[in-house]
Amino acid sequence: MGVMQFWYFTVRVLKEREIPIFDMVEPGIVILWVFTGFSALFVGVMIVALFCTHTMMILTNFRTLDGMKSGKICPIPFLSTQNDP
Repeated sequence: MGVMQFWYFTVRVLKEREIPIFDMVEPGIVILWVFTGFSALFVGVMIVALFCTHTMMILTNFRTLDGMKSGKICPIPFLSTQNDP
């Protein structure tokens, strides 16, 4: 939610400005914004990946312990290899 809020308000502020935001602020602020934006994007992608993985595990009734015992990594049937039991 925080990542979506960050990007929503960033886009909203950039659209509302009549003067380009980069002309109004110091270069250090721009560097900080770029670093924060990259970090927020990275964290957002990781959260979506974890959400998808855990949703698939719930839908297939696959537990982490099951995977550790069998050595099977992926609970999705069409992504399993020939050697999986």
